[in-house]
Amino acid sequence: MKKYVIILSVLSFTITNCVFAQTATQKFETAKELNDKQNFAEAIIILEDLLANELKNDEYFQELAYTYFNLLDFDKASEYYKKVIELNKSCAICYANYSRAEFEKGNFEKAESIANEGLELDANYSLLYMTRGLIYLATNRKELALSDFNKSIELDPNEDDYYITRTNYYIQINELYNAYSDVTKAIKLKPQNPQYYYYRAFILTNLKVHDEALIDIDKAIELNNNNVNYYNLKSTILMNWGKYEEAEIVIYKSLELVPDDYNAYLALSEVYLALSSLERYCEVVDNAIDLCPTSELQKVEELKMWKNMYCFDDKLSYYTSRAFAYHLKSDYGNAINISKQGVQKLGASSLLYDVMGSSYLARKEYDLAKNCFDSCMNINELTVKEISECYGLNISPQNAEIIAQTYHIRAEFGLAIIFLTKNDYKSAFLHIMNVINKAEKLENFANLELLYITKGLIYLGQKDIANAEAAFKIAREKNLYNPISRVNLAMLDVLKITNSKLKKLKFEYEGVISCSRLIVPDVKLPKNFDLELLDPALEMCTFATEMSPKNPVPWLYLAKILQLKGDPDYCKAAQNARDYGLYDSFTEIKADCK
Repeated sequence: MKKYVIILSVLSFTITNCVFAQTATQKFETAKELNDKQNFAEAIIILEDLLANELKNDEYFQELAYTYFNLLDFDKASEYYKKVIELNKSCAICYANYSRAEFEKGNFEKAESIANEGLELDANYSLLYMTRGLIYLATNRKELALSDFNKSIELDPNEDDYYITRTNYYIQINELYNAYSDVTKAIKLKPQNPQYYYYRAFILTNLKVHDEALIDIDKAIELNNNNVNYYNLKSTILMNWGKYEEAEIVIYKSLELVPDDYNAYLALSEVYLALSSLERYCEVVDNAIDLCPTSELQKVEELKMWKNMYCFDDKLSYYTSRAFAYHLKSDYGNAINISKQGVQKLGASSLLYDVMGSSYLARKEYDLAKNCFDSCMNINELTVKEISECYGLNISPQNAEIIAQTYHIRAEFGLAIIFLTKNDYKSAFLHIMNVINKAEKLENFANLELLYITKGLIYLGQKDIANAEAAFKIAREKNLYNPISRVNLAMLDVLKITNSKLKKLKFEYEGVISCSRLIVPDVKLPKNFDLELLDPALEMCTFATEMSPKNPVPWLYLAKILQLKGDPDYCKAAQNARDYGLYDSFTEIKADCK
């Protein structure tokens, strides 16, 4: 009987321990499953319960360390990885993660020492090289960092994270093509990771490859449409591409996700400035100011400066910015009205007189335009002061002076155009020569070719064919991409070979080309005229329409030459001229089109 009791007791003890062992195993598997599902808080409860019974189980410590590592609690992660290594010195991944935890805490020297210990244990463990590479990079040892990143990829070429790590390295040293290559390899390994497309879009944006960047960021959004960073980058791509209206839509989408996103409001304010939608700019800039983080207080001061300039009607910049915006949109009536309001409230302004003159000129109200340009010229001494006020506090006196000279040139150029339209060639010539002399002295003066085109037209009005041709050729040399100098040469060629009498030539300002043009004269072909002589002029005008297919002037001159050749396609060319802005094109060339 006694022997039976002893046997029964041993059997009971064995069964109890088996049950306990199975329960612990199941709990541990459950903890690992919870970690896989990122339910870290629940995993910690189970793991700490397990460790209460087995304080020297390295697997439990390792899983707990991994849990805290994912929670970014690097203090506890370090503590538990250190404990694992004490229990199991052969755990290479523990050295890697222990080193990474100390790295994240900023303990670079300690992190490097741990990584080196791990590599002594296993010289072919790729994660240790990647981790040490990060330490080298953070401590400005870039060549050593690249060597370790390369080694980690060599040991494990199918680990996408290693390529992303090296991608970030290449971005930091501005080797964007290498960064592009690495992130592309990562995408091939994990094509469903939206973050990788986001990285590549960022790289392409900095390479100014906007179309491909847009494709990648759209792919990132397709895979994850709830990440505000993706929408912010997309808006940046569109803004860099000049597609501000599309950028505006994307920014509002990001604000749906994060209503108080400072970066979104900042981008939105930049969009409205670029679009010259100043009222809307004034509505959103306050949001950007209120939400600006303390780390960017300097930006707040800048935003307040721009708000002060554009949002209060006691500032000249309030009126000039709106007047220029209306003028650029061809809303000349509002450009004139807002300019008048500014003059009435703040007094005479050379900038406002300039935009008023330009707007009247575009409406072909030449006498009113002349009055404005004369007023502008009479108060030129105000221009530098006004530019300093309207262009921001950071503009240097030297740059303000240069910009002021461009305004003076614009005003006098306007006067030259007006005298040309009035056939006062002497006055027009004096003004255009003065303007050209001033413009030639300025470095990188924009649209210099327009001045020489005008000079050529003045010569043409004076029946000086040779000098007109020379001026048009100089204009072509100044800007090979402006088709107007070419079509003027073509029309000049037509006038020469048809022996047309240069009487009653008429000129008018054309806003669509920002210059004067010759009203198409009524050319008569001599008897037995060889139509093939028109081919060089025809070729020049055809080329000009291909250069600038939406510019109406080349189409109008092409229509005239085709009409002279008896080609019925002249009606299509005249229609194009009309469609693109020359609404009297059929009347001007006396077209007989059905």
